[in-house]
Amino acid sequence: MSESSKTNVPIVRLPCMCATMRRATRAVSRLYEQELRQAGLRGTQYSLLRTLHDMTAQCPEGATQGLLADLVAMDQTTLTRNLRPLVRRGWVSIRPGQRDKRERIIRLSPKGNAMVEKAHRYWQAAQRRFAESMRPADWKVLGELLSAVTAAALNA
Repeated sequence: MSESSKTNVPIVRLPCMCATMRRATRAVSRLYEQELRQAGLRGTQYSLLRTLHDMTAQCPEGATQGLLADLVAMDQTTLTRNLRPLVRRGWVSIRPGQRDKRERIIRLSPKGNAMVEKAHRYWQAAQRRFAESMRPADWKVLGELLSAVTAAALNA
């Protein structure tokens, strides 16, 4: 990001936790989108592809749509909508389950795996930029805290 596009606007504390989280999510997403755009991906697309890539060792046949939705904390309708462009590009395949034909099994294709590998360096650049903008201790605590926030919200 160029110096001229960085903001010096003071970030005020908002009274609503939801608004505060959404603001933070938009700011962080913007940073990652800038980098991932160079690979031809959106942040949500990379996140889904990377999750499927990382799950391959545990689920070589693919993951159920329900499991994937749970892992990314996304409802199934939104997940279906986000998977469509990945399927169209041949990065992901979806097939019916063996025992239950209503079940959907989602798998990263070789082409999708290649995209993850291509995009990974752009993700690393975003990750590095973000980490370098924070104190190391805050970076570590942020990761732990966000996992706790996700668990709390899902269990509330």
